[in-house]
This record gives sequence, structure tokens and C-alpha cells, in this order.
Amino acid sequence: ACVPNNYFRDPIMDYINERVPPNQQQHVASNVFSDLSDEQIAEYSAVNEQNNEARRRGTDPLSLIHDPECDAIRMQRPYQMTAVPLNPIRDSKEAQTFANQIKALKHIDANIDLTPSRKAYIQRDYSRIEPIMRSVVRPLCNNTYTVINNLLPEEETLHRFRVGTKIDRDCDQLRAMIKIFADDPYCWSLDRFRVALKGILRPEFTAWLKQRGPTAGQANKIYQLVWEFFRKRELLGLELVKSGVEYENEHGNAGSGDNASNR
Repeated sequence: ACVPNNYFRDPIMDYINERVPPNQQQHVASNVFSDLSDEQIAEYSAVNEQNNEARRRGTDPLSLIHDPECDAIRMQRPYQMTAVPLNPIRDSKEAQTFANQIKALKHIDANIDLTPSRKAYIQRDYSRIEPIMRSVVRPLCNNTYTVINNLLPEEETLHRFRVGTKIDRDCDQLRAMIKIFADDPYCWSLDRFRVALKGILRPEFTAWLKQRGPTAGQANKIYQLVWEFFRKRELLGLELVKSGVEYENEHGNAGSGDNASNR
């Protein structure tokens, strides 16, 4: 099969720009790309770097942030999926917002007792905060979603009923559950989890993740939505560290290729 030239040229240009000393790059590029003029090489190099940055915004936005903590997170395998945005990052400002969300997750203590309380911390208020109507099993591929929100048949039945009003876990327990859930490399990314709650922006979610204390963040709607998300998964028989992939395999409900490839 015919392979476009750029499949070979782009990696070579990347190597020259990243590995060859700056004072030698022009000389090396002129010899390698002898069919191009100096002006064409400079233009090609600039376009190639723009394409690379666009790819990084979509798959590795933390690489856009010059931060030792972000670099350390990128090297940790469990965070590879967690640190993938739902949609490509548009600019460095959004990349920083995304990085703050991931760093907030990293600092959560997941080694706490997650046993539900026998008493309710507060009551789930469905009149003030609408129930989650997106899937808690199948993550969204992007921020555009269908009317049924990709629900499994079991979820459609579940969503017709409220899953109770007794919120039996505190804020720190739910933050720990998010970290454990997102640490599973086969689970959802943190961005997909946030979007499943609907109407929660990254800065708002990050601020809630950063809070510490059993009641810190209790008045925020995020507290009620996170509890409902995990409660629905419990009622479906899903373990905390099991993703939708395992659920669909066990129940014979294979997801669409589009979704399966994005988990």
C-alpha cells in the first residue's frame, strides 16, 4: 500500500527539532529534506509542531504544562487514562485547569474506611438537584450525547426510580471513591466521570476535590451527585474498581465500537 511521505518525514522532523542541537538543525534538515528550500523547511517545521501540539492537547494535555508535578503524574501508569480529557484542550489556560483537576485527584487520601454510615449525613434532595440521567456504566465518548444518554436497559429501569435519599457516606469517603475509581486503568477518565454528573465545570469540581474533612463540601451539589453516581453502580452490582467494560461483558450487553474504543 502507498504510504504518504509525511508518515516518514514527520518523525524525522520531530527528531531534528528535539534531539539535534539548535545551531545544527538547519544544516541537518537541509541535507535530509534536500527537495525543500530553507523557507519550505522552516514552514514545514512550524506546521509539524502545530500538529504535534494539537495531538498533545487531545491525548496528553499535561505535557503542555511545565510543572514537575504534572511530569511525575504523566509517568504513573494508572493516570494515563485518568489524564485524558473528554475533548481536546483548546489552549494553555484550559490545559492548566485540566492539570489542576488531575493534581487535586492525586492528593486525595484513598486509604480511609469507606464503610457506609448507619445514619444519613444529609438527605438527597431531588427537588433541588435533578437526578443523574446519564449512564453510570458507559462513559461518554465526547461532550455530545444522545437523548437516552447511552443507557443500558438495566439503567433505564433504574433511572425511573429514585435510588434513595439517605446519603450514607461523607465527603472524604466519596472523594476517596472517586480516586479509587479513576485509578483503575480500565475505568473512566476523570473528565468523563465529571461530565456524567452533568453541569459541573472543571474549576468547580477541582475545588470540591481539594477540600478536606467529612463535611467539607457537603453543601455543594457535587456531594449529592457523586453519592448518587456510586449508589446507582452499587445497585447494578458493580464493584468500585470495575468498569463498564466488565459489566457489559458479564451481562452480555456489548457496547458500541465507538464507546468501547474510548474506555
